[in-house]
Amino acid sequence: GGVRFSDQFDLFPEAAQQTFNFACDAARTFACAASACSFGALMHPSPGAIKCFLPRFQSWFFARNNVTTTQTTREVFLSELMAYRAADTEAGDGLSRADKLALIGFVGGELRYVRVDFHTSIKTDEATTAAKAEARKAADRLADTINAFARSVGAERFSMAATFSASSVWVGVEAELGIVAGFYRGLVVCFPVAFVVLLLSTQNVVLSLLAVWTIFFIVAAVL
Repeated sequence: GGVRFSDQFDLFPEAAQQTFNFACDAARTFACAASACSFGALMHPSPGAIKCFLPRFQSWFFARNNVTTTQTTREVFLSELMAYRAADTEAGDGLSRADKLALIGFVGGELRYVRVDFHTSIKTDEATTAAKAEARKAADRLADTINAFARSVGAERFSMAATFSASSVWVGVEAELGIVAGFYRGLVVCFPVAFVVLLLSTQNVVLSLLAVWTIFFIVAAVL
């Protein structure tokens, strides 16, 4: 499939910028009670765990223009945002040019998306699939919180209420959950089929049941 961008997306309005900055603040403090999360928080507390470009851009913009990003025109805002994206500002604000190219999504000269990247506290190597799935629910609740704020300040008309969480961890969780679900669906199908085959072969209900239960306990012992 192809990527489809919203034609209504607009970061320039004050409500949209408020929503983005709220998302950064919410990510820093959002709680996660799942056993897969460390420190009781969704985001890892280490320095530099979050990459949030807008506050840095706003400071950079004010230093260059002596007005805020809400006191200028859309044309100047987008022009300066594109210049900031291309500039090497890592020494000043901690974001490399590569970071900004990923976080600020200009496509064909138009701003199509923006991102907030952060390292989660999820123990990916230790936590069970179920625990990581619970942590994902916390990430989804964070996205819901951001979307609710966007609607409260009227930013949904700028497509700022379409926040969602994305991570390679979630891909692994979905794959693992799919494997488990497929396994149990297979059990539901294979045992009745095995019983029917044994019954037709032996013509003995008791023997067929004993054989199926034997297979079940062997599988259960292996798991």
